[in-house]
Amino acid sequence: MKNKANIIPIVFFLLIFILSVIPLIDFDIWFHLKSGEIISRLGIIRHDVFSHSAAGREWYPYEWLFQWFVFQFTELFGFESLKFLSAGFITLMTFVIYKLLRNVFDLRLWPSLILTLFFFSSVYEFFSARPHIIAYTFLAVFLYWLLMFLKKGSRFRFSASLVILAIIYLWANLHGSVFLSIYLAAASAVVCLVLSKKTGHAEYQRKAVLLAIFTPLVLVTTILPPLGATQYRLLWQFFLQRELITKFIDEWTPLAVNPGAFYYVTATIFIVIALTVFLTYRYKAWYKALILLPLLPFLIVVYSASRNVFLAYIAIVVLLGFAASLVDLPKLSKRRKLFFWPILAAFLVFNLLVLYDKRKFPRFFYPEGATKFIKNNHFKGNLFNEYAYGGYLLYHLYPEQKVFFDGRTDVYLCCEMPDTLDLAAKKNLPDSEYRQILERLWDKYKISYVLIRTQKHTVLRKMARILTDDRDWQLVFWDDVSQLFVRRDGKNQAILGIYNFIAATPYNQKPYRPGTEETAFEEYKRMIVVADSAKSRNVLGFLYLKKGDYGKARVEFEKAISLDPEQESAYMNLAEITAKEKDYYQAIKLYFKAQKLAQDRGLIYIRLGQLYLEGFNDRAKAKQSWEQGLKQTVDEDAKQQMRNLLKTL
Repeated sequence: MKNKANIIPIVFFLLIFILSVIPLIDFDIWFHLKSGEIISRLGIIRHDVFSHSAAGREWYPYEWLFQWFVFQFTELFGFESLKFLSAGFITLMTFVIYKLLRNVFDLRLWPSLILTLFFFSSVYEFFSARPHIIAYTFLAVFLYWLLMFLKKGSRFRFSASLVILAIIYLWANLHGSVFLSIYLAAASAVVCLVLSKKTGHAEYQRKAVLLAIFTPLVLVTTILPPLGATQYRLLWQFFLQRELITKFIDEWTPLAVNPGAFYYVTATIFIVIALTVFLTYRYKAWYKALILLPLLPFLIVVYSASRNVFLAYIAIVVLLGFAASLVDLPKLSKRRKLFFWPILAAFLVFNLLVLYDKRKFPRFFYPEGATKFIKNNHFKGNLFNEYAYGGYLLYHLYPEQKVFFDGRTDVYLCCEMPDTLDLAAKKNLPDSEYRQILERLWDKYKISYVLIRTQKHTVLRKMARILTDDRDWQLVFWDDVSQLFVRRDGKNQAILGIYNFIAATPYNQKPYRPGTEETAFEEYKRMIVVADSAKSRNVLGFLYLKKGDYGKARVEFEKAISLDPEQESAYMNLAEITAKEKDYYQAIKLYFKAQKLAQDRGLIYIRLGQLYLEGFNDRAKAKQSWEQGLKQTVDEDAKQQMRNLLKTL
């Protein structure tokens, strides 16, 4: 039985490690690696070297130790090894949470494992190869040590305190969250002082004194060289600029911006607090619960920024551990046990389903094709790129080319971030006015070429459309991820001469300019040689379809789907071929696949209704399709067409 109890956690954490090996799809890891390379060669630097627009500006090297470490690690084991390094720290963090539940709250094996899984699945989307993974591992260790001291009455061992101070020193050199160690130590000292007054126990007074002595040591440790007060200077800077940052970076936005996450997290917090209060009242454990008071702000700060969800769930799992520790399972009646275990099983299944849903990763992420194109063609002048792409670009292009900006928020707060935020704020302006705003930005930073992501329903699409139609700019590259435009400023004439695409408009509503069908056909074929893409294949298939060559069209559409299974247009065009072959069942099936990928695209609903009528004379299904389309689509022209079709029924 004892061997079984030992094997189960080993298997559990082996699975945790396997699940923690996730794709390296974080933009920031790239500038961390390149920064680590610079630091390894030159030492800690405090001015920017990667951006043409921010050259020489102050740079807070507040994550230098992480950057140096991951660079050295990848030099030894390769880039892909970062997945396993991150998985190791994630597993260690999760293990510390498990040990906290077992040793601090004396929970049994299965409740501890299920609560640990709950924590793991709840914060899974925040796992990535970034400094916060190591920082929050250190936070978990610090919290374990602190709670063991507070709850178990562990002796304040000098050797253990030195280890904790060493961890805090490392923490202070890789992430700004180190201030939490000061807060938790100080707040716990106050709690112990309150408990000593309320209970009259000298033990609490002793702990209050020890923590009061320890807290200044923690503070001093966080400001030791080489960073000194850099972390606190940065936190103050972020506080002053919080309004700009929350508008610019998704993870800094208030939780309420995402209603689904807001209600889910709020419901979780409410249930956990209600359960904890009820059990504390039921078992008269108010004094025991006081040691958890310092964690309550973690449940409040979650609403200020979605990135703080991680901290909230650390507090939540500790509160659940405390609540569960109040329930004496062996003493529960059989009736209550029968009630308890099904709830625990349902909780387990729910968390497994949550974990399964979160393990869906994007197919495309980095602008690999465009980056190679820039490097191979030796672009001249200044690049404009979006914020997220900067890290990947500087890693692959520096020092030959420098970026406009990247994920180092502290460097760009003064200028680049407000300027580009202005582009989003004015996205609803007419194209003629918006073009003037773009021109001012290009002129201010002397931009010669622009790399833009192809993501739907963003201001980037508007920017790309305006550049496509601007005679001062030329589209020279596109794939399924990004488009690259070159300014006619004389700096890249050779590139403009070779990649002179005058007909193709791949991401406009119409994929080529009026009257240029044959030229566009040749241009798309040329681009496939440079960078094969589902976008180009789909347009080629469409052009073959117009020529009546269904065989070649089908080949292109199927190739498009193989390159990008989320290319809804290829499914729609393939459906048209099957409809012409009178296979209406398959055509409708293909349109349903397209609908799952683009639920707001009006043409899908229009054609579904028409196919129901043509193939099966099913007026009810046709009506249902068009009515659904009216609710889903944002295209007013498509809506009007569906209203007209409904009148014909």
